[in-house]
Amino acid sequence: MAFLTRPPRQTSRSSERQARRRLGQHFLVDREVAARIVAAAELDDRPPVLEIGAGLGALTDLLREATDHLYLVEIDPGLVNVLLARYQADPAVVIIEGDVLRVDLPQLSGEASVYVVGNLPYSVASQILLRLVELRWWCPGAVVMLQEEVARRVAAKPGGHDYGVLTLLIQIYADVTWCFHVSRRSFSPMPRVESAVIRLHLHATPRVPMADLTLFQHLVRSLFQHRRKMIRNTLGGFLATVDVGAAEAGAVLHEAGIDASVRPEQVSLEEFAALTAAVLGRRPRQHEVAGSRRSRSRSPR
Repeated sequence: MAFLTRPPRQTSRSSERQARRRLGQHFLVDREVAARIVAAAELDDRPPVLEIGAGLGALTDLLREATDHLYLVEIDPGLVNVLLARYQADPAVVIIEGDVLRVDLPQLSGEASVYVVGNLPYSVASQILLRLVELRWWCPGAVVMLQEEVARRVAAKPGGHDYGVLTLLIQIYADVTWCFHVSRRSFSPMPRVESAVIRLHLHATPRVPMADLTLFQHLVRSLFQHRRKMIRNTLGGFLATVDVGAAEAGAVLHEAGIDASVRPEQVSLEEFAALTAAVLGRRPRQHEVAGSRRSRSRSPR
């Protein structure tokens, strides 16, 4: 997982097909769609760009025209070989062979910040998006293509079945814009599902006041395990896990300004943030919790 300096090996159409089969990838072959993706990134200032899953280079030529510093990340050695054969002579293009979820991209690129563009592999798209959220200090924005079902979840608003954990974990730091739908006929081999392109504008700090991010994440994950149940029936179980009495669920909801009869999928990001603050305000201090537990452990049976 480093900058590549090895010479390109001889490539063939059969090696490209083998690379496709190994990872079950679907490659963009529609140049019009590729052009629309690059246009959606709005790279007028020619920032450094990192392309995730460069594959066979469908986006790469267009991105190269839009930037003077282009980083290509590709995990498959066969596809890396294809990219080397095409771009190694260009000093503005750097090829990084490795897993985008594992490689230290800020260190390897040496850039203070980059804009991310990519056709994300369906199987790890959610993990990559969450990785970009982690790297928000380095990646201020991204335009990505992914499975339409996942794109709808990321861009969802409260009240629909697409709205959930992934929505909130990303939107706490990102403004998400739906760009356009992409037909499965734009890929080879043709997948069974449709795709979509979304744009993320990432913020260094939460978009809403957040009392405790870890507590917020645990709260969201817990309540969405029962997304169709009324929140008053599920919050109590969570409260018991954070040293707040389950019986206080009604009071906590009232303090957060949330109707006890709504379901988690109807609660907005701002309301989840308020709920987090209300829960945090009722948690005992850590040393008090520890002291209470020690007292219980010493009590006679």
